[in-house]
Amino acid sequence: MKSTADVTMFQRSTYIMSTKNRWEVIMKGAYWEDTPPVDVVDRINAAFSHRMATGLKQQGMKYIVDLENKLIAEGKIKLKNDSPIESFTETGIKFANGSELLRTSLGDPVDHICRVWGDEVASRCKAIWGLNDECELNGVWRDLGVPGLWMMLGNLALCRFHSTHIALQTKAMEEGIFRMRYEA
Repeated sequence: MKSTADVTMFQRSTYIMSTKNRWEVIMKGAYWEDTPPVDVVDRINAAFSHRMATGLKQQGMKYIVDLENKLIAEGKIKLKNDSPIESFTETGIKFANGSELLRTSLGDPVDHICRVWGDEVASRCKAIWGLNDECELNGVWRDLGVPGLWMMLGNLALCRFHSTHIALQTKAMEEGIFRMRYEA
């Protein structure tokens, strides 16, 4: 980790889910009648793109759990696990023992745009996150209202899935066949 960031991870207590609930919530859609054979579903559940893994390795990426464990062991990532969460505040998390953990990585994504591209560009951006009148997400995985500026937010699976949509829209623009999407 080549960073000056001061990182603290909150380690929650173990979450226990009954087998019955796990089946209904997580597994039934995969291991049930009218689904692919078990060996196929097993491969799907365990799959990680070989091309992605190879690309990450070529860029120097190490298995994330090993890296995190090493950084935790070296004290470069601190752990907080001495008290349950009492509440969320505007600036972070307040714990039952009175301690607080400041959050700095979240907030309005437009603030990050402002820091990178300036106030003028940020002021032209559409809303990001939240739902529009048609209950679709605002401003993510689509144009932001500034030509050539797109926003992808969320976990790796969401960004990987929706990157296809951005790529298709970008290609349609390059080919001159892109039409403005409907608006709520």
